[in-house]
Amino acid sequence: MSGVPWGGSEELWWRTARRLQSANHSICVNFKWWPEPAKQLQQLSGEGAEIFYRDRPPIKDRWTWLRSLAQRFSRQNELQNRWTEVARPDVVLITLG
Repeated sequence: MSGVPWGGSEELWWRTARRLQSANHSICVNFKWWPEPAKQLQQLSGEGAEIFYRDRPPIKDRWTWLRSLAQRFSRQNELQNRWTEVARPDVVLITLG
């Protein structure tokens, strides 16, 4: 899903995640960055879910090239690329919209 931030498959896994949260399971989500996070992600996060956003756009200014180089080697970028190692989930659900 590149054109819109939320769709049918997102609704299905979100409902599953909410049900698991209500049964005291920890939830983490790797989700495409959007300028305004979907209210469903905000709700999951508010209930303790860990959200890893990917594909954040670079800041556009004269120092963009330097920032993108620094970001490539930053700890935050490493965590985003290796989120499963950070979160260590028992179960992973992958949707391919």
